Amino acid sequence: MGEDTPREFRDLDLSGARFENVYLDNGRFTRVRFNGSTFESISFGNLRMKAVEIFNTEISGDIHNVVINGVDIGPLVTAELNRRDPQRALIFQEDREYASAADYREGWKVLGQRWAETIERTRALPAGSEHESVDGEWSLVQTLRHLSFALAAWIERTAMGRDRPFAPMDLPWDDAPESIPRPVDRDARVPMDEAVAQWERRRDAVRDYLAGLTDEELRDETVTTESEGWPHVTDFPLREAVHIALTESWEHRGFAERDLAKLAQTPPT
Repeated sequence: MGEDTPREFRDLDLSGARFENVYLDNGRFTRVRFNGSTFESISFGNLRMKAVEIFNTEISGDIHNVVINGVDIGPLVTAELNRRDPQRALIFQEDREYASAADYREGWKVLGQRWAETIERTRALPAGSEHESVDGEWSLVQTLRHLSFALAAWIERTAMGRDRPFAPMDLPWDDAPESIPRPVDRDARVPMDEAVAQWERRRDAVRDYLAGLTDEELRDETVTTESEGWPHVTDFPLREAVHIALTESWEHRGFAERDLAKLAQTPPT
């Protein structure tokens, strides 16, 4: 923040303003309205909110140690989502420190089956649907490209120690630092068969890795990435790397299914 940047904002109407790459850490907001606003790729760590009115609000993301009116809602959300889909509990547990390698292996098997169904559902839609974006979200092909990137990053690079596991079509997240290479443009129309084949190679690499993973390794080991690239971690819990890879795959399939349902009702452009 520059020396001339205002430190206080009072009695202003900033309705419709757009904030990108803005740091508001340790700020104080009093009598501020956010009605109708959209928050995307936002960090809300270590917040204290008092006298708050929250209504007609939709939140999706990673929720841990979020206490509302004295109740930690994270475990409640996890329990309800696992009740709706019991196989989800293979990957998402209230305390991931107690996750077992066997559960992750079975969870990955389930994920492979479900992703195969999603891919077939996409192929049954009109040609071009695989490249259609819904509400600005990634298309099905972009999602597969991103999962290829995430699995390469967290399993092949971080967990397995491979220096340069990435493929040219791999797609980082939209707000990734510029230091992360982007050999193929986000909006490049990579053929679906190529995206699927690359994702399948990653899927099989994760399957083979999990086949040899032990509970002791999952619980006790930490990993460090020595070479340049992303992620760059030191003494990072192995279980966190595995958990990130599997949860990314699960959540993005849910997003894909949500968007495919809308595309099934709307012809591609």
